[in-house]
Amino acid sequence: MKTEDDGLAFAASIAAECSSPVRLMILRLLLEEGESRVRIMAEQLGVGESTLSNHLKRLRDAGIVGVTRSGRTATYRLADPRVGEVVASLLGAAGLAPEYPALDADSGLAHARSCYDHLAGEVGVKLTRGLVDKRAIVVDGDVVDVGPNAEKCFARLGAGLTGLPAGRKRSFMCDDWSHGDKHLAGALGAMLLQGLISKRFVESVPGSRELAVTSAGEAIFAEFYTA
Repeated sequence: MKTEDDGLAFAASIAAECSSPVRLMILRLLLEEGESRVRIMAEQLGVGESTLSNHLKRLRDAGIVGVTRSGRTATYRLADPRVGEVVASLLGAAGLAPEYPALDADSGLAHARSCYDHLAGEVGVKLTRGLVDKRAIVVDGDVVDVGPNAEKCFARLGAGLTGLPAGRKRSFMCDDWSHGDKHLAGALGAMLLQGLISKRFVESVPGSRELAVTSAGEAIFAEFYTA
């Protein structure tokens, strides 16, 4: 079981690797645009493929990026949602807030998608507002705590409040770049999305971060949406 010390050590290792501007650029690119291949990243960052591959190997060996191989093609991604949290915090502290691609307001990604391991998009924003209004969560700035009605509300959405992993923020507010608002993130946000998927309120769209809301999901979300 991971402890708080494990989480701090992992965060420190991420920060240490970010001491290289090239590695920080790689992580920023994967944070902002999702998984990518060496050739594409090299072109976007203006770095030679050999140099980029060496930096990716170091990040992979540190457990900061993961790779999926299909034949001779290697696709890289952030290995853990905590990586995105740390990188976003570092960029924010430096006045370099992550920049995300614009989405059509009517697109499926803008409606509902996964953001690391939690729910984002219009559905994520509206559901978070509903959880606040129903006093399931209490928000103070970007810090979130469970409210008096948390157990009942999260159970209704298929998520329990026990078994939250150590070493991560229990819950916090994450910027939703498609709607200029915030949605629930952290370990609690991850458990919420897992619950929604297990109850088939949302379903993954193959090859995309888009989430399709089922008819059962529309019905349950309507209970939480506020005007």
